[in-house]
This record gives sequence, structure tokens and C-alpha cells, in this order.
Amino acid sequence: MQVSKNCMGTVSFIYKFAGMKKEQEFDVYPIDKNSNEKIIVIQSDKRIGRINLENGKVYLSKPHSGGAYFLHLSIDVLSESILHAEDLNILKSAIIKTAGELAGDNGIVYCDNSKANLI
Repeated sequence: MQVSKNCMGTVSFIYKFAGMKKEQEFDVYPIDKNSNEKIIVIQSDKRIGRINLENGKVYLSKPHSGGAYFLHLSIDVLSESILHAEDLNILKSAIIKTAGELAGDNGIVYCDNSKANLI
């Protein structure tokens, strides 16, 4: 798993989940201060999904050539897979490092990622 910090101040990672033909880069949505969930939303240019950070269960939309959006989490039959424990720990560690009310460091985009340290 390749993990990096993106311009939003959150995490991006490259991964190939079960049922995918090749790796894709996924962005992790911010986890704001009002969130009590241990579930993160991820999105690539073709898929959108959720990862349960407690058990590693992944739910992904089918691929959409025009982009996958929140609507697809509701209307698609989501594929299920498991993020291996080692990769889950790597992802959680990277997310924790991005915690802050003003995440982002490009001077233009900031987001509330303050609950990221409590995952």
C-alpha cells in the first residue's frame, strides 16, 4: 500500500481491492469533529466506497467511467472485501497524522479533519 498526504490535507493511497483489475488511487474524505463513526469514505476516479476502521470491511461501488459519487453508494450493489490487517494499520496511522481543524497545506484548500486522531 502506497500512502501519501494530499492537497486537502487528508490521505491518498494506491490499492487494488478484491474484484478490481488494477490498482487505483483513492482519496480519504475528511473526518470532521461531529463524526462518531469509525467508517471512512474513500473515492477514486472510478469508484466510491466505505471502510470500517474497526474490522477492515470494505464496501465499494462498481466502476463508473464518468466517476463514482455518493449516489452510487445508494444505488449500486456494493462489492465487499476485507482490507488486510497490516494495510489497515498503515492506513489508520497515516490518517491519524493528518488530524486537525484546518487540514491542508496548499494555502487554498482546508478541511476539518479533527476527528482523524480518534480513529
